[in-house]
Amino acid sequence: MTDYSQYQHLLVEKSDGVALLTMNRPEVLNATNFQLHNELSRIWLDLGADPEVRAAVITGAGNAFSAGGDFEMIEKALGDPQVIASNTQEASDIVYNLLNLDKPVVSSMAWPWAPAWPWPCWPTFPSLRRTPASLMATFGWAWPQEIMRPSSGPCCAAWPRPNTT
Repeated sequence: MTDYSQYQHLLVEKSDGVALLTMNRPEVLNATNFQLHNELSRIWLDLGADPEVRAAVITGAGNAFSAGGDFEMIEKALGDPQVIASNTQEASDIVYNLLNLDKPVVSSMAWPWAPAWPWPCWPTFPSLRRTPASLMATFGWAWPQEIMRPSSGPCCAAWPRPNTT
């Protein structure tokens, strides 16, 4: 059994084979700091190794999926080649590890954030990797058939979640 207690800003709840990942920095709209960035680079490996997980949903706590990079992280990277190199490698790991996860991942975003910011979900679309992408997938959306076709292998989508506030 995989131990997810090491994660500080990612909450992991498992139920019926589905791991619910919640980026938990709602006070800053889940902006990615150094810790969360590192956790996002590792979580996909842990999910891949967890036999109890068959699929994952990633969301953000509060009213936002994520506001992007935390200004503190960005400021520390300015003019520091080592920090830039480290962040670039982690960003590459986030995308690479997500794309190589053999389990479906769904990005659940609160409206109106979903159409405005496609980066968290673009690598999850199999259509972007295997076939010409639909215009909707390019903007972070997928048609229902994209997530309903088990024959397409690991497939994922961004789906807006209801705003609860």
